[in-house]
Amino acid sequence: MRGSSHIGSERRKPDFAQTKDQKCDLSSGSGQLSIVGLGPGSADLLAPAAKEAIERSQVVGYRRYIQLMDQKLLEGKKVISTG
Repeated sequence: MRGSSHIGSERRKPDFAQTKDQKCDLSSGSGQLSIVGLGPGSADLLAPAAKEAIERSQVVGYRRYIQLMDQKLLEGKKVISTG
């Protein structure tokens, strides 16, 4: 059984920089984020809801998905190739 104790080791500090003056914007944005899976099979089998989400988008990303989808869906969109 695992416990939360730190037997035999000191409590480690976070690996990221933290400052007490760091500001964070907690306001609500007006945008929408959709995570769309392309599913198995050919691009012709893309689910209608997934296709509509891509058509409504302004920005698309993830290199492998971009390579697999119908390039007509990307026209007029900002493409951010990651992954």
